Order: sequence, then structure tokens, then C-alpha cells
Amino acid sequence: MEMNQQVGAFTQGRILIVDDNAVANRALVEILSLEGYSVATACDGFSALTRLAEFAPEIILCDLDLPGMDGITFIREALRRGNSFHLAIMSASHVGQDVAAALGADYVPKPVNLGRLLAWVGEKTRPWAQRAQGT
Repeated sequence: MEMNQQVGAFTQGRILIVDDNAVANRALVEILSLEGYSVATACDGFSALTRLAEFAPEIILCDLDLPGMDGITFIREALRRGNSFHLAIMSASHVGQDVAAALGADYVPKPVNLGRLLAWVGEKTRPWAQRAQGT
């Protein structure tokens, strides 16, 4: 579990990546950080709940197949606790698309298309970034 926060500089928004694939996490952290986002990661649902409370992300990118607490249980618990965030389910299975639809979330198929992901993240964080800049 690693966390990359940009301190002292304006960021485009905060993103929590919940995935037990360490290689995928590191790649997404690097790319999203270079785009100006503050990024935190969690490798299971339990640590994701802790990160959620500490980090207060605008966006959560969540895999479903996680050790311990799975992605669906994490999302339900996060919503039950009153958290507000944009959610994208990341999955290589068509089941991910069904789950995303049932939760009112967006679906990001794996392997992730970085261009599409960055466009989606930009669309979801644009209102937050404008508020943060006072525009």
C-alpha cells in the first residue's frame, strides 16, 4: 500500500485506486500523478476504508476481486458511511459492467485504456478543480 500526495501544490483532484495488483497500481499512480492528481492506493477493501477516511477522494477506481473485503462490499460500506465520490469499477470481466450499472457507477474495462481513463477522470474532477481555484 503506497500513497503519493502532492503537498503544497494545487492538484487536479484526489483519486483512490483500490486494486490488489501492485504493478497496475504503481503505473496508474505514476500516470495520474504526472497529470497533476493526488493519488492514494489500497490493496483490499479494509485498507480502502481507512484510506477513504484519511484521503477523502473525489474519485475511486475500484477493482471487484480483492482479498479480504471485496470491491462490492467496500463500495457499499463506503456509501453507507455517507461518503460522496465518483466511482469507476475496473474489471476484466463483463460482470464488472453489470455491477457498475447496478451501483450507478462507470465501468473501466481492464486492461485500462489510459486515454479514456484520463478523459473520464478529467470530466469528473473538472467541477472540483474549478471550485478549488475559485473560478
